Amino acid sequence: MKMFKKSKLSILVGSLLFLCLLSPEVSALSNPFKRGPLSSKTFTYPATYDELWGVIDEILKNDFIPVQTSDQQTGAITSMEFPVRSSEYRAWAKTSSWALSGFCTLLIKVSRKSEDLSQLMIVPDFQRARRSYLVKKGWHDSSKGVFENRLGGLVSALLVQRKYPNLSHIVVGCDFYLDETTFKYYIANVDDGGLGAEQGFRNGDIVLKLDGVDVDVHNFFKTLAGINSTRKVKFSLERKKNVIDLDINAFYFPSDTPYFGFKADYGKIENAFLVTEVLPKGPAEVAGLRVGDILVSEEGRPLMSWLTYYQNADKVVPGTPRSFLIKRDGRELSISITPEKHLEINPI
Repeated sequence: MKMFKKSKLSILVGSLLFLCLLSPEVSALSNPFKRGPLSSKTFTYPATYDELWGVIDEILKNDFIPVQTSDQQTGAITSMEFPVRSSEYRAWAKTSSWALSGFCTLLIKVSRKSEDLSQLMIVPDFQRARRSYLVKKGWHDSSKGVFENRLGGLVSALLVQRKYPNLSHIVVGCDFYLDETTFKYYIANVDDGGLGAEQGFRNGDIVLKLDGVDVDVHNFFKTLAGINSTRKVKFSLERKKNVIDLDINAFYFPSDTPYFGFKADYGKIENAFLVTEVLPKGPAEVAGLRVGDILVSEEGRPLMSWLTYYQNADKVVPGTPRSFLIKRDGRELSISITPEKHLEINPI
């Protein structure tokens, strides 16, 4: 049988085909990258269409997300492609842990559900970056939903802040998220040992009534914002298909609440508050308080829980000294701190 000598061209073509099979970076030149199914998430807000549109516009600017097209009439916004750092990409996209950085393109749709309710749909498209001279981008990845929840949460926080600024002064020990199926709010972010847990809240509790008033997406925040002084509020909750009533301490701290100039954390040392930060030149530093000090009591009342902490904070008067018993290096010391008129609420 006669053997034909392969030409240099056929050898080159064969080598290129072999390389294409081995290297996804090269094969990507002729084959489009696979795009996973794009996921979307929809959020409902107690806001008018125009209110929601204005908040979305502001958040995109604050987050430095470049907008390619924006049409308020149709409610559609598409972003330009923007870079995503590797840590964020792994947190937001369904990808392997070795994935490097990537890119994202957003589709946002604002719609009117009723006169006082609007909806926001978020559709992210994630694409991996490729470190190659030939190919700069890689596979598309589906979203985990983390990015959508983050953006939806920012929208909710800013909307509530604008519509009900009074809410920023109220402390009960938890956050409230909307159930998109029932349009009721449920309890979230209750920390073990925190104020909310002490008061009886549990993550997942559904809020049915506030002081006997039925509440849902239409009136929940409006009703809660009616609190303008520290008082008890009756929460009627659904927990595991049972209805329970809790008398909750709602602490109200106005914008001119006096502050001591320190922060403390409960639980790092068993049944005690540990001073974690002392602000420079603040009242606490002037009085001699130090990071690492343990708060034992205030005005003779033991500080044994977040509830007692906030109950004491509610009695503070600017310019009036408060006596603290502290522990430092195994010794008990008494110090007097004179609070100043300034907002400084220790986080729950």
